[in-house]
Amino acid sequence: MRSFTSQSSTRLEVLASDDDPTISVALGEPEYRQVLHVLEHHYNLILMDTGTGILDSATQGILRMADQIVVCAAPGIDASRASSLTLDWLDEHSYHDLVSDAVVVINQVRGNGGRELRQVVDHFSKRCRAVVKVPWDPHLAEGLEVDVEELRPRTRAAYLAAVAAVARSFSLPSRHH
Repeated sequence: MRSFTSQSSTRLEVLASDDDPTISVALGEPEYRQVLHVLEHHYNLILMDTGTGILDSATQGILRMADQIVVCAAPGIDASRASSLTLDWLDEHSYHDLVSDAVVVINQVRGNGGRELRQVVDHFSKRCRAVVKVPWDPHLAEGLEVDVEELRPRTRAAYLAAVAAVARSFSLPSRHH
């Protein structure tokens, strides 16, 4: 597998898609199923970034195989609407268990966020298992490769909380086994 992956300094192994969008589109649900079947033999935990294309056949296939989802949201009511609509779509298509067990990560929170942020947190808390607020961080704002050591302590703590929220589901029964 190592000939197909790259490993970060944190030992995260990444199998990246090609930059050419025509190659990415060529992979559908059957191909992703084959890749995941191979990866399951080599890794205990597989994270997939499906982007925003929830209607893609490949993404829908991944959802059918997923034990858990992490949904990224923005701190404002209008900005978080797309994330809420994604959860609505999942509910409407019989993925209720993924929605109720979801971890929502609210990114780029500035200061205490005020009343609007509290409303966003309250909204997602009623629908999902966990909500984690990640503060704005100048290192993440650069948009380059992330060096965990360069993150502010509060940001690292928030990501640790997000990872812990995801890890709590490891003790829950899998939807597929």
